[in-house]
Amino acid sequence: MPLSRDEAMLEAAVELEHLARRRLALAEAGEWDEVVASETRRGELARAIDSSAVEDPDRYQALVTRLERILELDNRLRPLLEARLEALGHTLINARKGAAGHRAYQRFRND
Repeated sequence: MPLSRDEAMLEAAVELEHLARRRLALAEAGEWDEVVASETRRGELARAIDSSAVEDPDRYQALVTRLERILELDNRLRPLLEARLEALGHTLINARKGAAGHRAYQRFRND
């Protein structure tokens, strides 16, 4: 028997919470490629959830509780992501400086 819409949303929230925990652990371990790779699935699960459409009060409360836990996990992940983006920005700046230096050296050498 297929899941009701409420049940399907709750199942998506369960999977999303598991994924949020995994993404946090991956970020803490510096496994950024896996964090990025999981983003598509995270988006799919998030789009499958619409708490305003849940009809059963008990399922609604279970969904809200789970969404609050997911939000807390995402709030713990956000500073790690921001720090990684900042580090990547510095790497990019340094790479650009190195490339500019290399070009200047090549012009000097060719003169």
